Amino acid sequence: MDDDMGHINTVYGMPCISDHSTMTLKLALQQRSGKAPFKFFNVWAEHEEFLNIVQQHGKQTLSYRKMNNIWLKLKALGPLLRKVNVQEFKYIKQKIERDRVDLINVQERICTQCIDDLLIEERSLMQNLEKWDLPEEGALKQKARAKWIKLGDSNSKYFTAVIKERQHKNQIVELTSLTGDKLTDPVGIKEEIVSFYKGLMGTTAHRLPTIDKKIMAKGPTLSQQQRILLCRDVSEQEIYQGLCSIGDDKASGVDGFNAYFFKKNMEYHQK
Repeated sequence: MDDDMGHINTVYGMPCISDHSTMTLKLALQQRSGKAPFKFFNVWAEHEEFLNIVQQHGKQTLSYRKMNNIWLKLKALGPLLRKVNVQEFKYIKQKIERDRVDLINVQERICTQCIDDLLIEERSLMQNLEKWDLPEEGALKQKARAKWIKLGDSNSKYFTAVIKERQHKNQIVELTSLTGDKLTDPVGIKEEIVSFYKGLMGTTAHRLPTIDKKIMAKGPTLSQQQRILLCRDVSEQEIYQGLCSIGDDKASGVDGFNAYFFKKNMEYHQK
Protein backbone atom coordinates (compact mmCIF):
# COMPACT_ATOMS: atom_id res chain seq x y z
CA MET A 1 0.00 0.00 0.00
CA ASP A 2 2.81 2.41 0.92
CA ASP A 3 4.54 1.80 -2.42
CA ASP A 4 1.35 2.39 -4.42
CA MET A 5 0.28 5.65 -2.76
CA GLY A 6 2.78 7.85 -4.51
CA HIS A 7 1.39 11.34 -3.91
CA ILE A 8 -0.67 13.25 -1.35
CA ASN A 9 -2.23 16.54 -2.43
CA THR A 10 -4.28 19.10 -0.48
CA VAL A 11 -6.79 21.47 -2.11
CA TYR A 12 -8.13 24.48 -0.17
CA GLY A 13 -11.55 25.81 -1.12
CA MET A 14 -13.22 29.20 -0.55
CA PRO A 15 -14.61 29.86 2.96
CA CYS A 16 -17.95 31.28 1.70
CA ILE A 17 -19.97 32.19 4.83
CA SER A 18 -17.82 30.08 7.16
CA ASP A 19 -14.83 31.23 9.21
CA HIS A 20 -12.82 28.30 7.84
CA SER A 21 -11.76 27.10 4.41
CA THR A 22 -12.59 23.60 3.31
CA MET A 23 -9.62 21.32 2.78
CA THR A 24 -9.71 18.27 0.51
CA LEU A 25 -7.01 15.65 0.93
CA LYS A 26 -6.34 13.68 -2.26
CA LEU A 27 -4.47 10.38 -2.19
CA ALA A 28 -3.23 9.68 -5.72
CA LEU A 29 -1.86 6.37 -6.91
CA GLN A 30 1.69 6.45 -8.21
CA GLN A 31 1.57 6.99 -11.96
CA ARG A 32 3.26 4.47 -14.23
CA SER A 33 4.04 6.46 -17.37
CA GLY A 34 5.01 3.74 -19.83
CA LYS A 35 8.38 2.05 -20.18
CA ALA A 36 11.25 3.64 -18.29
CA PRO A 37 14.12 4.94 -20.45
CA PHE A 38 17.37 2.99 -20.45
CA LYS A 39 19.83 3.87 -17.70
CA PHE A 40 23.20 2.25 -17.11
CA PHE A 41 23.85 1.06 -13.54
CA ASN A 42 27.44 0.84 -12.34
CA VAL A 43 26.95 -2.61 -10.80
CA TRP A 44 26.54 -4.05 -14.31
CA ALA A 45 30.19 -3.23 -15.04
CA GLU A 46 31.27 -5.66 -12.30
CA HIS A 47 29.56 -8.59 -14.02
CA GLU A 48 32.02 -11.14 -15.40
CA GLU A 49 30.49 -11.01 -18.90
CA PHE A 50 30.21 -7.21 -19.11
CA LEU A 51 33.41 -6.52 -21.07
CA ASN A 52 32.83 -9.50 -23.37
CA ILE A 53 29.36 -8.25 -24.27
CA VAL A 54 30.56 -4.71 -24.90
CA GLN A 55 33.63 -5.76 -26.91
CA GLN A 56 31.75 -8.26 -29.09
CA HIS A 57 29.00 -5.77 -29.80
CA GLY A 58 31.51 -2.98 -30.44
CA LYS A 59 33.00 -4.84 -33.42
CA GLN A 60 29.80 -4.45 -35.43
CA THR A 61 29.35 -1.72 -38.05
CA LEU A 62 25.82 -0.34 -38.09
CA SER A 63 26.53 2.83 -40.05
CA TYR A 64 29.39 4.22 -42.15
CA ARG A 65 29.08 7.60 -40.46
CA LYS A 66 31.27 7.44 -37.35
CA MET A 67 29.11 9.33 -34.84
CA ASN A 68 25.94 7.69 -36.10
CA ASN A 69 27.65 4.29 -35.84
CA ILE A 70 28.57 4.95 -32.19
CA TRP A 71 25.04 6.12 -31.38
CA LEU A 72 23.41 3.08 -33.00
CA LYS A 73 25.79 0.67 -31.24
CA LEU A 74 25.08 2.23 -27.84
CA LYS A 75 21.35 2.12 -28.55
CA ALA A 76 21.55 -1.57 -29.51
CA LEU A 77 23.73 -2.36 -26.48
CA GLY A 78 21.01 -1.27 -24.05
CA PRO A 79 18.73 -4.34 -24.49
CA LEU A 80 21.72 -6.68 -24.03
CA LEU A 81 22.63 -5.06 -20.71
CA ARG A 82 18.98 -5.09 -19.65
CA LYS A 83 19.01 -8.84 -20.25
CA VAL A 84 22.03 -9.21 -17.94
CA ASN A 85 20.20 -7.12 -15.35
CA VAL A 86 17.12 -9.36 -15.49
CA GLN A 87 19.22 -12.52 -15.19
CA GLU A 88 21.54 -11.38 -12.40
CA PHE A 89 20.45 -8.18 -10.64
CA LYS A 90 16.69 -7.69 -10.98
CA TYR A 91 15.75 -9.93 -8.06
CA ILE A 92 18.66 -9.08 -5.74
CA LYS A 93 16.32 -7.97 -2.95
CA GLN A 94 14.44 -11.28 -3.02
CA LYS A 95 17.72 -13.24 -3.07
CA ILE A 96 19.01 -11.32 -0.05
CA GLU A 97 15.79 -11.83 1.91
CA ARG A 98 15.77 -15.55 1.10
CA ASP A 99 19.41 -15.98 2.12
CA ARG A 100 18.83 -14.05 5.36
CA VAL A 101 15.94 -16.33 6.30
CA ASP A 102 18.02 -19.41 5.45
CA LEU A 103 20.97 -18.05 7.45
CA ILE A 104 18.80 -17.49 10.54
CA ASN A 105 17.43 -21.04 10.27
CA VAL A 106 20.94 -22.50 9.93
CA GLN A 107 22.24 -20.47 12.89
CA GLU A 108 19.32 -21.66 15.03
CA ARG A 109 20.16 -25.26 14.12
CA ILE A 110 23.83 -24.66 14.95
CA CYS A 111 22.82 -23.59 18.46
CA THR A 112 21.32 -27.04 19.07
CA GLN A 113 23.62 -29.16 16.89
CA CYS A 114 26.99 -27.74 15.86
CA ILE A 115 28.26 -29.93 13.04
CA ASP A 116 30.65 -29.22 10.16
CA ASP A 117 27.96 -29.37 7.47
CA LEU A 118 25.95 -26.61 9.14
CA LEU A 119 29.05 -24.44 9.62
CA ILE A 120 29.92 -24.82 5.92
CA GLU A 121 26.35 -23.93 4.95
CA GLU A 122 26.44 -20.90 7.25
CA ARG A 123 29.67 -19.67 5.68
CA SER A 124 28.23 -20.13 2.18
CA LEU A 125 25.09 -18.15 3.02
CA MET A 126 27.13 -15.34 4.57
CA GLN A 127 29.28 -15.13 1.45
CA ASN A 128 26.16 -14.93 -0.71
CA LEU A 129 24.81 -12.09 1.43
CA GLU A 130 28.07 -10.18 1.12
CA LYS A 131 28.06 -10.82 -2.63
CA TRP A 132 24.56 -9.39 -3.23
CA ASP A 133 24.31 -6.74 -0.50
CA LEU A 134 26.83 -4.31 -2.00
CA PRO A 135 25.41 -4.39 -5.59
CA GLU A 136 21.92 -3.77 -4.22
CA GLU A 137 23.11 -0.83 -2.14
CA GLY A 138 25.14 0.54 -5.07
CA ALA A 139 22.13 0.48 -7.41
CA LEU A 140 19.92 2.13 -4.79
CA LYS A 141 22.53 4.80 -4.15
CA GLN A 142 22.78 5.56 -7.86
CA LYS A 143 19.01 5.88 -8.08
CA ALA A 144 18.86 8.05 -4.96
CA ARG A 145 22.01 10.01 -5.94
CA ALA A 146 22.82 10.56 -2.25
CA LYS A 147 26.52 11.30 -2.44
CA TRP A 148 27.16 12.07 1.21
CA ILE A 149 26.96 8.46 2.37
CA LYS A 150 29.52 5.89 1.24
CA LEU A 151 28.74 2.31 0.33
CA GLY A 152 29.15 -0.51 2.80
CA ASP A 153 27.04 0.84 5.66
CA SER A 154 23.83 -1.06 4.76
CA ASN A 155 21.86 2.07 3.94
CA SER A 156 19.36 0.26 1.71
CA LYS A 157 16.28 1.49 3.60
CA TYR A 158 17.56 5.06 3.57
CA PHE A 159 18.28 4.98 -0.17
CA THR A 160 14.83 3.51 -0.85
CA ALA A 161 13.24 6.37 1.10
CA VAL A 162 15.25 8.95 -0.88
CA ILE A 163 14.19 7.33 -4.18
CA LYS A 164 10.52 7.53 -3.19
CA GLU A 165 10.92 11.18 -2.17
CA ARG A 166 12.54 12.03 -5.53
CA GLN A 167 9.73 10.23 -7.37
CA HIS A 168 7.13 12.24 -5.47
CA LYS A 169 8.87 15.53 -6.27
CA ASN A 170 9.18 14.65 -9.96
CA GLN A 171 5.45 13.98 -10.33
CA ILE A 172 3.02 16.60 -11.61
CA VAL A 173 -0.44 15.29 -10.73
CA GLU A 174 -2.32 18.54 -11.26
CA LEU A 175 -1.64 21.69 -13.30
CA THR A 176 -3.59 24.89 -13.85
CA SER A 177 -3.51 25.87 -17.54
CA LEU A 178 -3.15 29.41 -18.90
CA THR A 179 -6.92 29.48 -19.42
CA GLY A 180 -7.54 28.62 -15.75
CA ASP A 181 -8.56 24.99 -16.26
CA LYS A 182 -7.28 22.33 -13.86
CA LEU A 183 -5.56 19.49 -15.70
CA THR A 184 -5.12 16.04 -14.14
CA ASP A 185 -4.66 13.88 -17.24
CA PRO A 186 -0.91 13.17 -17.89
CA VAL A 187 -1.34 13.74 -21.65
CA GLY A 188 -3.07 17.08 -21.10
CA ILE A 189 -0.40 18.18 -18.60
CA LYS A 190 2.36 17.29 -21.05
CA GLU A 191 0.71 19.20 -23.91
CA GLU A 192 0.17 22.26 -21.72
CA ILE A 193 3.84 22.34 -20.62
CA VAL A 194 5.09 21.96 -24.21
CA SER A 195 2.70 24.68 -25.40
CA PHE A 196 3.82 27.05 -22.61
CA TYR A 197 7.53 26.74 -23.41
CA LYS A 198 6.92 27.00 -27.14
CA GLY A 199 5.29 30.35 -26.45
CA LEU A 200 8.41 31.53 -24.63
CA MET A 201 10.62 30.77 -27.63
CA GLY A 202 9.10 33.55 -29.74
CA THR A 203 8.98 33.67 -33.53
CA THR A 204 11.53 33.12 -36.30
CA ALA A 205 13.81 36.08 -37.06
CA HIS A 206 13.99 36.81 -40.79
CA ARG A 207 17.17 38.89 -40.44
CA LEU A 208 20.17 38.41 -38.15
CA PRO A 209 22.85 41.13 -37.87
CA THR A 210 26.39 39.89 -38.56
CA ILE A 211 29.43 40.41 -36.33
CA ASP A 212 31.42 43.58 -36.99
CA LYS A 213 34.95 42.25 -37.57
CA LYS A 214 36.57 45.66 -36.95
CA ILE A 215 35.05 45.91 -33.49
CA MET A 216 35.98 42.29 -32.70
CA ALA A 217 39.61 42.93 -33.75
CA LYS A 218 39.93 45.69 -31.14
CA GLY A 219 39.28 43.22 -28.33
CA PRO A 220 41.48 40.34 -27.07
CA THR A 221 42.36 37.83 -29.81
CA LEU A 222 44.16 34.48 -29.98
CA SER A 223 47.75 34.23 -31.13
CA GLN A 224 48.74 31.97 -34.02
CA GLN A 225 50.17 29.41 -31.57
CA GLN A 226 46.92 29.34 -29.58
CA ARG A 227 44.93 28.81 -32.78
CA ILE A 228 47.13 25.85 -33.71
CA LEU A 229 46.67 24.32 -30.24
CA LEU A 230 42.89 24.61 -30.54
CA CYS A 231 42.94 22.85 -33.92
CA ARG A 232 45.12 19.91 -32.90
CA ASP A 233 43.67 16.45 -32.30
CA VAL A 234 42.64 15.51 -28.77
CA SER A 235 44.66 12.55 -27.48
CA GLU A 236 43.11 9.47 -25.84
CA GLN A 237 45.02 10.29 -22.66
CA GLU A 238 43.32 13.70 -22.46
CA ILE A 239 39.94 12.06 -23.02
CA TYR A 240 40.63 9.52 -20.27
CA GLN A 241 41.75 12.25 -17.85
CA GLY A 242 38.57 14.17 -18.62
CA LEU A 243 36.47 11.07 -17.92
CA CYS A 244 38.29 10.45 -14.64
CA SER A 245 37.40 13.97 -13.50
CA ILE A 246 33.69 13.10 -13.81
CA GLY A 247 32.14 11.35 -10.81
CA ASP A 248 30.93 7.77 -11.17
CA ASP A 249 27.47 8.77 -9.92
CA LYS A 250 27.10 11.67 -12.33
CA ALA A 251 23.75 11.64 -14.16
CA SER A 252 23.82 9.83 -17.48
CA GLY A 253 23.36 11.46 -20.89
CA VAL A 254 20.43 11.14 -23.28
CA ASP A 255 21.68 7.69 -24.36
CA GLY A 256 21.48 6.40 -20.76
CA PHE A 257 25.22 5.71 -20.40
CA ASN A 258 27.22 7.54 -17.74
CA ALA A 259 30.94 8.29 -17.41
CA TYR A 260 31.61 5.07 -15.45
CA PHE A 261 30.63 2.97 -18.48
CA PHE A 262 33.17 4.71 -20.71
CA LYS A 263 35.84 4.62 -17.96
CA LYS A 264 35.60 0.84 -17.69
CA ASN A 265 35.94 0.44 -21.45
CA MET A 266 38.91 2.80 -21.72
CA GLU A 267 40.63 1.00 -18.82
CA TYR A 268 40.26 -2.25 -20.76
CA HIS A 269 41.81 -0.74 -23.92
CA GLN A 270 44.72 0.74 -21.97
CA LYS A 271 45.70 -2.58 -20.36
